[in-house]
Amino acid sequence: MASLNLDLTLRVLTPLHIGGNDDKHLKEGVGYLCKDGKIYVFDSRKMLQAVGDVDQYCNALESGIDGIANLLKIRQIPIDTVSLLFFFKQKTAYEIKTCIKDGLTGRPYVPGSSIKGAIRSIIFAKLFAESGMSVKAAKGIKDEKTGRNVLPDDHLLGKFQSSIMRFIQCADIHFDDVDTIFCNAKIFNLQNQGREGWTGGWKHGSNSTNSNFRSEGFTFAFECIPPGAIGKFRLSFDEELFKKAVKNEIRKVEIGHYVKHMFSGNFEYTLLDAIMQHTRQHIQREVEFFTHTDYEVVQTEAIVGAFEGIATQNEDKAPVLRMASGSGFHGITGDWQFPNHIDTGKKQGIPRYKSRRLNFNEDTENEYLFNPMGFVQLCTKSHFEDVVKPLVEKEKSAMAAKLATAEKARLEKAEQARLVAELASRPVLQGIEGLKKGKLIDAEVVGKNGMQLLLKPYVTGFTEEILPVRYPAGMENGTIIKVTAKLEGKRLVLFGSPTKKTK
Repeated sequence: MASLNLDLTLRVLTPLHIGGNDDKHLKEGVGYLCKDGKIYVFDSRKMLQAVGDVDQYCNALESGIDGIANLLKIRQIPIDTVSLLFFFKQKTAYEIKTCIKDGLTGRPYVPGSSIKGAIRSIIFAKLFAESGMSVKAAKGIKDEKTGRNVLPDDHLLGKFQSSIMRFIQCADIHFDDVDTIFCNAKIFNLQNQGREGWTGGWKHGSNSTNSNFRSEGFTFAFECIPPGAIGKFRLSFDEELFKKAVKNEIRKVEIGHYVKHMFSGNFEYTLLDAIMQHTRQHIQREVEFFTHTDYEVVQTEAIVGAFEGIATQNEDKAPVLRMASGSGFHGITGDWQFPNHIDTGKKQGIPRYKSRRLNFNEDTENEYLFNPMGFVQLCTKSHFEDVVKPLVEKEKSAMAAKLATAEKARLEKAEQARLVAELASRPVLQGIEGLKKGKLIDAEVVGKNGMQLLLKPYVTGFTEEILPVRYPAGMENGTIIKVTAKLEGKRLVLFGSPTKKTK
């Protein structure tokens, strides 16, 4: 049983996507629809209840992107009654990659194995740096007994039974009252411009990369745990068992020299400091990459600003960790194979570069904001209570005030629209000019007689008359409508199908 427990709080800094099953990804027209700037994610149970016919629902699913939309239209089913609603400003990709969720609660969570995997990469990178080995030497290590190649991480971390990770356990991280968000992401690539060399650009297709950013074309959509989400978890280190292993008191367990040296002192300090230092170097290398003279694009300042903002939150008692989707090759592997993020090797004499996936959103001024994905902060209990929690409360208050202001503005705008609509729907009295040829007039429904509506026309000289027009469906009394009127001698005759006046 672990002898040392670290009670930590994970705080999401940038959109965090940890993938679920591929077969649960949402496809447009089947799993969701875009309408009026919003994404409606279907609830299949509600959908089936509303449709009431399994065969008809299945046929709609098989009919492609317009199948469900047409079914809802034909059956006059309001889309919000069979969906979960999310606001979304840009057109998304055809498929939305869903995130992993708790099978009981349906809420997103971070598996402890994901945190442990990210920590493993960082520990390995530190061990490699301290070993003084070259990358070539690390990749060429062979087993003394069998002569077979040994993976660099097995050599430094230790194989399964002797690995330092055997002594570290990490619990799953759950979040209270956190709903997922949908995030757009775009790939930033380097392109070979021949004599001009390699330049930075955005990928818009399999063979289309240029410096002009577009929100569509090779855009990915991810369901993410949102920035600001907070979850508590426990990370445990079996210190007693590790000490026994170091003393060779456990059969067939051999702890490597560099692991012994790294974890000879305080485990909490050693681990958190390793994470902080690693992330500091990672962010610095990313900034150097994006600010390289040949790689700059219009959005460079915004991208670099996002990285620098993350760097300011990276502290010894609250280190920042990068993990999961969007963390890229350097983040996933531990960033040990290259001296920087610019000189990343060659293949057949041609430079090889790693792509980046960046989240983008539109702000209130229709400008794009960019964020690297997968950054989280691991806070010690004291740091969270003393520093982060007050900051979070302050941010919540500021956000509440911002939302209150936005809601007030929305209500004022809605009231203004209502007044405009009300004024526009009021009847307008008009003269008899042009009525000999027939024209639309305003009228008020005052009753019904069989298949006919009884209308009060708003025409000079006829406002006291009640005139009929055929309309079997009927309308409520008091409804203001538009209807065609024609002056025949001294008689006003109404004909055609009346429509409700809306503007």
